[in-house]
Amino acid sequence: MPRSRRGDESPMSFFSFQDVMMCTIGVTIVITMVLILQIGADAAVVEATQSQVKSDLTKSRAELASEAAGLKDRLNLAAQKKSPNQAIVRGTLRQELRSELDKRQRATQEKKEIEMQVREMVALSSTDPSAIEAVELIRQRDELEERLATTQLRRRVTYLLAEDDRKPVIIEVSGSQLVAGTDVEQDSPLAIPLNDPDTAAALLKQWIQSLPEPTKRTLLFVVKPSGVAMWRDISQTFDNDNELRSLARGLDLIEEESYTSDRFRPAAKDLKP
Repeated sequence: MPRSRRGDESPMSFFSFQDVMMCTIGVTIVITMVLILQIGADAAVVEATQSQVKSDLTKSRAELASEAAGLKDRLNLAAQKKSPNQAIVRGTLRQELRSELDKRQRATQEKKEIEMQVREMVALSSTDPSAIEAVELIRQRDELEERLATTQLRRRVTYLLAEDDRKPVIIEVSGSQLVAGTDVEQDSPLAIPLNDPDTAAALLKQWIQSLPEPTKRTLLFVVKPSGVAMWRDISQTFDNDNELRSLARGLDLIEEESYTSDRFRPAAKDLKP
C-alpha cells in the first residue's frame, strides 16, 4: 500500500526562534536596567548640584543684602555729614554776628553809664573847678576816641566765609598797591607796590604757591575804583597762566577809603573824615 507523502515530512520547530527572542529580550532588559541606574545616578548628581547652587544663591543673596545694608548706612552717614545749605550757614553767621554786636553795644552803654556816674560823683565831691573841668575834658576825649574808632571800623571790610573745602585768599587791588592775605594767622600777608601788572601777577603767583595746598584756594579780588584797570591786567595774566587759571575766582568792589587788612590799611591822611 503506497505511503502518503505528507506522512513522510518532518514537523516544523520554533525552539531556535524562541531562544533568539529570549536572548534579545534579556539583553534589552539588562540595557534598560543599566540605563535606569545610570539615569538615577545622574539625577542624584543633578539634584546635589541644584542644592549646592540654591545654597550658593541663598548665600549670595544674604551677602548682597548685607552689603546693600552697609552701603545704605554709609549713605545715611554721608548725608548726615554733608555740609548744610550755604544760605542757611550764612544766615546763621549773620544772626550770631548781630547777637555779638548787640551784646557789645549793651556792654558799651553800661560802661558809659558807670563812667558818667563816677564822673558825677567825683565832680560833686570836689570843690576844685579845675578838677571838674579835667573830668569834662576826659569825657570829651573818650567820646572822640570812640567816634574815631567807630569811623575806622566802618571802613574795614570783613567777609563772612561759609564752610567750604577751598580756603579763601583775599586780594585787595588799588591804584597804588596790591594786598593779599588769608584767614590764617600763620600765613604772612603780602603787599606789592603796583607798577607793572605782569610783575605783580608773578609775585602774587609765587606767594600763592608758597601757601599750604595752593590748588585748594579761592581767590577773592577786592577792587577799589583806582585799581580797576590794574585788576583787569592782572586777571588777563591769570587767564594766560595754566596753574592760576584753574583756581576759583571771585570779585567784589569796595570804596576807595575802605580796606581789608589792618596791617596794610590806608594812611590816615588819605582817609576822608
